[in-house]
Amino acid sequence: MSEAPLVQRNIELFFNELRNIRITLSGENLLELGMPRGPQVKKMLELLLYARLDGRVRSRAAEEELVKGWLLSHK
Repeated sequence: MSEAPLVQRNIELFFNELRNIRITLSGENLLELGMPRGPQVKKMLELLLYARLDGRVRSRAAEEELVKGWLLSHK
C-alpha cells in the first residue's frame, strides 16, 4: 500500500488547519504564573502548543490551568 494518500492528507491538514494554531500565553505570562526562569519556560511553551494542536486546550484559561497543574506537580 502506498503512503502517498496519507502524506497528502497530513500536508493538507497542516496547511489548512494546524499552521494557524497559536497559543495565547507568552513566556512572560508563564513567569507571572510562577514558573521560574530557565529552559523549562521553552518546554512549557512547546507543551502548550502540542496541547492546542491535540485539542486538549482550547482557551487561554485552559492554558493557564495546564501551567498551574504542571507547577503544582513539579514543586
